[in-house]
Amino acid sequence: MIATLIVSLRLTPIYESTTTVDIDRQMPTGVLGKDAVEAVSNDADQFLATQVKLIESDSVLRPVVYKFRLREVEKDALEEALDKSALSLEAPIVLKQLRVNASANTYILQISYRSPNRQLAADVANAIAQSYLAHTYASATKPRRDWASSWSPARRAEGQDGEVERRAGPVRARVERHQSRGKDQHPRSRLPAVEHEFTNAQADRVRKKSPPTSR
Repeated sequence: MIATLIVSLRLTPIYESTTTVDIDRQMPTGVLGKDAVEAVSNDADQFLATQVKLIESDSVLRPVVYKFRLREVEKDALEEALDKSALSLEAPIVLKQLRVNASANTYILQISYRSPNRQLAADVANAIAQSYLAHTYASATKPRRDWASSWSPARRAEGQDGEVERRAGPVRARVERHQSRGKDQHPRSRLPAVEHEFTNAQADRVRKKSPPTSR
């Protein structure tokens, strides 16, 4: 018993911190129509297994490793090649002390991290959960951001403005050409029709750039 006590006192204590994440299965996958409503299916196990793999993925763990400099602070925290080359550093990150467990019959995931540093264990577990939530939110909202940017009023106005400029350019050039010819070309007999066409082009440009009104 004395020997066991001495060995235990010499061992480095390991602290484990656990963060709980509640998965929302009802998050919409689309923007409009039937894609905006997701039917509840019976693939809960596959869904949770996918989320576990996502938490353990490089895109979620790499920001955390860089933020807390785990390579320098805990040399044995990562599974890496022995050569420490630049190519090896770009390989997918694997944290040896990370554990992700799914609670039975629930949509709850528990993210646990072990470290000799008590505060670091808590910080890393919380940071992994935050990185996972940020990654999930960015992946879910990217199609909506792309759709909104492609149909934004500014983008439509730019397209209409370019089309109007293209159509009004030749009209403006003809007006300027007729005006520069002077009295020998009898501008009074030719300008009215050209100026009328130019005025219509400008009015069409203003009408297309103005925001639509609700009826």
